[in-house]
Amino acid sequence: MNKKLIKTIGAITCGLGIISSIPFAAISCGCSAKKDKPLPESVYKIDQVGQEKWLRGFTDEFLANPDAYSQYDTIQIPARVDIVTNAFSDGLQGNIPEYIKKVTFAKGSNCSSVGSSAFFHCTYLTSVDFSNATKLEFLCFTCFAECSNLSKIKWNAWNGETDLASNTFSKIAEKGEVKVTNPIDDAHNSAALLATLKQKAGLPEGWTAA
Repeated sequence: MNKKLIKTIGAITCGLGIISSIPFAAISCGCSAKKDKPLPESVYKIDQVGQEKWLRGFTDEFLANPDAYSQYDTIQIPARVDIVTNAFSDGLQGNIPEYIKKVTFAKGSNCSSVGSSAFFHCTYLTSVDFSNATKLEFLCFTCFAECSNLSKIKWNAWNGETDLASNTFSKIAEKGEVKVTNPIDDAHNSAALLATLKQKAGLPEGWTAA
């Protein structure tokens, strides 16, 4: 079987959702990993005070009909905002819908702080990715606490300068994974971040480094 025919078979079986095993050739079908599907920025309540912009959670229109956005799976924090206390919770319960599993930050993020209890008890969240939050200075009191299904925390080049409250990640999933994708040195790799989050931010002991 020539290479052109192998490539054609691979494309067809991938398009049909068929997994085909050909022992004498590796087929690349062009399938890509599932990408984040962030909510549109219009669903967020953002206030401006002077030159500063504050993300206060979802708009009333979104909260009145969240099922209209069930095709999305990610909260992507807009680039120009900080996040206020209780932004996505009332201090006791999160208001993020079940279909939202991830929190990410937009490229070029200027976010310097995530306020106290901002995502408190948002039990549907499974991951938070700080890779684009290069100016993040503060993760405040209980901001991700009691997100009981949160099991992945990711940074791109963690520099160790973000101030962490002692219970930032308390009472999240008992087991999970911490990953630094491009460590600046061995003192700021995944293992170092893991140790820091356990020591300073209430990360459960069952977590491991990627």
